[in-house]
Amino acid sequence: MKYRKNNESINKYTAGLLDADGNIHLTVTDSQTSSNIRSVRVQFTGERKDKVVETLLNLHDHYQMGRMEYPNTRTNIVNWTLNGQEAINFLTVIKKHLVIKGQHAERTINLWYRLKDRTSTVKALARWRRLSRDSTGPIHHKKHLTWAWLAGYIDGDGHISIPKKRIELQSNLRDIAAYELIQHSLGRPYRINYKPSIQQDIIRIDLSFTKEHTAFMKGTGVKILRHLRMKRWALEQVFAAHNKQLKPTSRD
Repeated sequence: MKYRKNNESINKYTAGLLDADGNIHLTVTDSQTSSNIRSVRVQFTGERKDKVVETLLNLHDHYQMGRMEYPNTRTNIVNWTLNGQEAINFLTVIKKHLVIKGQHAERTINLWYRLKDRTSTVKALARWRRLSRDSTGPIHHKKHLTWAWLAGYIDGDGHISIPKKRIELQSNLRDIAAYELIQHSLGRPYRINYKPSIQQDIIRIDLSFTKEHTAFMKGTGVKILRHLRMKRWALEQVFAAHNKQLKPTSRD
C-alpha cells in the first residue's frame, strides 16, 4: 500500500505506533565515567509477521528515512531505525501527534542540541533518560485523540481477542493520562482498570464488541477499523462474529 506524501492521517497513525512500540533515545559512547552523545535515535520494533513487516516497509518507503533491520535469523524481530538528523526530521513531523511520548521527544531533541559537543556523566544521563520517559504526555494539551492515532496504538500495544470480541489495551501506570484521554474520546463509560503487580502498576481498558455495544460497533469501531493495518484482519473477524450473533435464526 502506497501512502500519499504529507498525509496527516499517516503521521497520526505513525505517532500512535511510536507511542506504543517505538523508542526515542540518545545514542552514546560510554567510558567508565562519561558519555559522549552521538545522535538521536528513533526505533520501531515488532514481530516478524507479514502484516507487521509490510506496514513498517510501507512507512519506511513513505517517509524515505531510516533503514529496515532484521537482527538475525534466530530472533523473530524486525526494526525500522532512524538515526541522527533523519530521526530529528522525523520527530519534527510527528511529535505534535504523540500522546504519550510527545514531551519526551521534544526534550530529547533539545538535549541533543544542548549537549552534542559536550560530555555528560553516565549517571546523569541515565537519570535523565529515566525521568524524561517517566514524565509522559503530549507537547500541547489534547481534548480528544484521533482515530488514526488510536489505530496505530492498537496495532502496536493492543490485543484483539476474536473469541471475546474485544480490544484489550494494557500499559504502565505512568501512561495514565493517555488512557484517560482514550476513555474520554470513546464517548462511552469504559472504565480504566488498575492491576497492581509485584514489578509495576498496570492500567487496562477493554473495548467490548457485544450485542450491548452495537452502536459502538457502527460508530467508533468502524472509525478504528478504517485506519488499522497490522491487526485489521482480527478486527474484521470480530465484526463478522458480531454480525453473525445479531443475525436472526429461523426460530426467531
